[in-house]
Amino acid sequence: MPARADTLTFAFDGSFQNAGSANGYFTAVVDPNLADTFDVTGISGSIGGGTITALLPCTNYDPNHPCNSTGNLFPYTNLFYYVSGIPRLDVGFELGTGGLEAGIVPYGSHTYAWVRNVVPDPLDPGGLSITAVPEPESFLLLGTGLLGLADIIRRRLRG
Repeated sequence: MPARADTLTFAFDGSFQNAGSANGYFTAVVDPNLADTFDVTGISGSIGGGTITALLPCTNYDPNHPCNSTGNLFPYTNLFYYVSGIPRLDVGFELGTGGLEAGIVPYGSHTYAWVRNVVPDPLDPGGLSITAVPEPESFLLLGTGLLGLADIIRRRLRG
């Protein structure tokens, strides 16, 4: 998917009780139907030593959301949003080359990693920190502004 002005990149980093560390990046676009919500369009990284290879189609059971397919053990919406200022990531992805279905989902006040068909308990509690990654255009804009400010200061000192 080509980058667009409304495509944002976020970094995630954290750990889960059984799976271990999780880190990587995801891209998202502003959801036109939901306030303070982003539709996740891509994900890369690793969790528990396994490589995240692809974003899976969403399986949300909410008929009011455009993503309303069914049939998954754990429904996920492929959304990134905030609840009381806390970032929440709800995604499904393929783990490794064998097509293992996995994901990260919020549940209550916690975040869980899950892998399909893992017994006895597929839910793995943990936590993630999520931060926005500035796109190169922001750095260019900041640099241009700083150069302009330096020029104004230089002119005032000379004259």
